[in-house]
Amino acid sequence: MGVRKREIGSAVTNVICFVVVMVLAIVLAVKPLSPMHRGFFCDDVNIRYPYSKDTISVSVLGLTCLFPALLLAVGVELAYGLLLLTDTTAVTGYTVETPTEGTESPRRARVKTALGKAGILVACIIHGNGICFVLTEVFKLSFGRLRPYFLSACQPDADVTSFSNCSGLYIEEITCLNSDADILLDIRKSFVSGHASFAAFNVLFVCLYLQLRLPTATPRLLVSVLQGVALGYGVYVCGTRIYDHAHHPQDLLGGVCLAVLCVWITICKMCPDFVRHPPRRVEPDGNHTNQGTSLRMGSN
Repeated sequence: MGVRKREIGSAVTNVICFVVVMVLAIVLAVKPLSPMHRGFFCDDVNIRYPYSKDTISVSVLGLTCLFPALLLAVGVELAYGLLLLTDTTAVTGYTVETPTEGTESPRRARVKTALGKAGILVACIIHGNGICFVLTEVFKLSFGRLRPYFLSACQPDADVTSFSNCSGLYIEEITCLNSDADILLDIRKSFVSGHASFAAFNVLFVCLYLQLRLPTATPRLLVSVLQGVALGYGVYVCGTRIYDHAHHPQDLLGGVCLAVLCVWITICKMCPDFVRHPPRRVEPDGNHTNQGTSLRMGSN
């Protein structure tokens, strides 16, 4: 009974934490807060770039980063549940007992187990993305760093670059003629890059998931190609932020570092059981063969 209560308590705590993170993420996304207002030096050339729209919009970013990660995770877990299990084989937590008369079929039991595992993994991915997004927004609001196209998007009431004493002059307050409230908030939210943190989180998760979860018999070149495609797209997303004059290089580096931390939390702390190679076979005595991977995370 004590073990059962602990399991229930742990499940309730996990649900509460998940809901809290999702609520915070939704609030920050739906109702943007005003970032810290900081001034700038009149002769700062890093904020004089022309304003341009995003090459990769937020909706496209979510469709091309989060959706493939979720699809891959669900597909792999369902494949393990439907294709790699026998009635009495245990593979990384999948245990399907031989049914007795009147119970459900082994195939149906495998489907239920696989769906449950896939659902937990999807929740882990979404929770990790939520943590990364919340931390990204906290940094943006706290630092209030000006974007490279700050002056062109702000449309100040005076041409600050023409001041006679511009060299070394620090301007604390400026009146923007641009009437778009969203743009006026966004131009002060450069550090860290949200595109970089979101893309890097999902790209790194996919790369590590492919490396650690696919069977050891999977052709390594196939895994490398898939990882290369994912990493290449992540680099492309970061490159567009420089091309669009939306971020400074330090903003991208900060976003990637934040994503690395969130991926480590997600893989090592939230879902370690999902990132282990399944054994190729089960020995007659019930012991698994060596998993044979040089990169291990989580407990066995």
